[in-house]
Amino acid sequence: MPAPQEPGGHRAAPAIIRAARPTAILGVGLLAAAVAVLAATLWWPAAHGPRPLLPTDDLYTNLTVTRHLARGEGFRCDVAYPLSFAWPFARELPQPLMHRPPGWPLALLLPYAAAAGDPDGVVRAVRTLQVGLLALTAALGAAAWWRRGRAGAAAAWLVALLASPLIAYAVDWGQVELVTGTLLLGLWLRHRDAARPPTAADGALVGALALLRPELVWLPVAWWLASRVRPTAAATIRRRELAAAGLVFVALTAPWAARNALLAGNPWFSLQTQAELVKDTRAWPGYDVYRQLEPQPAWKVLRDDPAPVARKAARGVRFFLRELPSLAPWPLLLALALAAGAASRTGRGVRAAVAGRAFSPPALALLSTGALIAFYALFDHSLRHLTVLVPILAWEAAPWLGEWPWTLLPRRRGRRFPALPAVAGALLLTMPIVLLTVREPTGWDQSVREAAAGQSRAVAEAARLRSAPPGAVFTESSAAPWLADRPAVWSPLDDEVSARISAWLLPATNTGGRP
Repeated sequence: MPAPQEPGGHRAAPAIIRAARPTAILGVGLLAAAVAVLAATLWWPAAHGPRPLLPTDDLYTNLTVTRHLARGEGFRCDVAYPLSFAWPFARELPQPLMHRPPGWPLALLLPYAAAAGDPDGVVRAVRTLQVGLLALTAALGAAAWWRRGRAGAAAAWLVALLASPLIAYAVDWGQVELVTGTLLLGLWLRHRDAARPPTAADGALVGALALLRPELVWLPVAWWLASRVRPTAAATIRRRELAAAGLVFVALTAPWAARNALLAGNPWFSLQTQAELVKDTRAWPGYDVYRQLEPQPAWKVLRDDPAPVARKAARGVRFFLRELPSLAPWPLLLALALAAGAASRTGRGVRAAVAGRAFSPPALALLSTGALIAFYALFDHSLRHLTVLVPILAWEAAPWLGEWPWTLLPRRRGRRFPALPAVAGALLLTMPIVLLTVREPTGWDQSVREAAAGQSRAVAEAARLRSAPPGAVFTESSAAPWLADRPAVWSPLDDEVSARISAWLLPATNTGGRP
């Protein structure tokens, strides 16, 4: 009989079981989580050495917001960009949060409480939280493959995920990429096979995503639409469930939108929308646009002078394509391309029409990567933004990395392949392929050295902030305001900007109960 086909379009390896028991799925998930914890706490530190935070790391900025939340002072931030003072409502310190979404500072309340607010202890507790998120991601992916009876794919998935240097670094840099990647993987697994309509749970997941990385909300919506071009009876859109998803999403995001509307007159206000498009162009090299007082809204830039944006976008696309092997080893990307190509060669159009999907899952994963490259090429050329897709890329590539020899075996009805040989074979196939082709992101070694050298400077800068007189104080460190428990303004572009900000802050001799 013909070999069965996976939804991704390739011939499936022999299954272990047709319907995995819930206890077995749970056990595999817990085992995968334990492997991830061991990798993050033993393997990575031994292989890469210590990776301290840069004094400019965004984690410190988010932690200052968390500290104000813990004190009952609301969403206020101790690190202010000079550009934010262009709006009268922001001319105070600590400043109303206007350049970060609220989700991560809220999540950081857990490690903040666990460390009792100790500045160094909180940073260590954040890493523990990140290890937990990594364990959850590993468990979700492994359990999902095991539920399909694919022990080899489950093992290959763990290797591909844990070998990614960006995933390892995401644990240390303490930002939103890990939790965002977990949310996206959950949404991907829920709707990959186009077998269910959206529910309130999807509204909660997308709502959480909007509070962490709002620019990514369109991505799961696009996935859902792509998988339901022609819905099957099992995936028919039910208005009641769709309404429930929408209501939960609105319930989660409306309070922040209302707060922004009252504060800034715009429910979707963000400082980034006034600067990010021209950042790092010839006219505004580096972060200069954030160090002055002239907003550069996207609509105005695109209308008046789109050429610098086009040059920046072209440079960004080249950067991301050059660094793509640092995001995922090239065998993983090749496996995805093979999976997408196999889907089209084996009649994907017929199966897609039956399943109601516009693209096979591997093709959709690759298209999503391309879409994010095009998007971030316009704004910020940092590979960490694409880290959120690593779990999905690894999950879709896993069968092609760890099971391909078994797809060549003759198939018989009812055939089973033992779990242990499947896992061992997948590890023997995947580990050399992936580990020997992993590439470190360009410049990472230099940033590690700079971070190590910057630790003592951050402590000295914090001491300077503590002893500074009331009023405006300027810094080029986000660690120093966190360590000093003193709000500060990022270093302005010139003396004129410094004088104007100092004049605005001079009357506020006491802000938030502290100088």
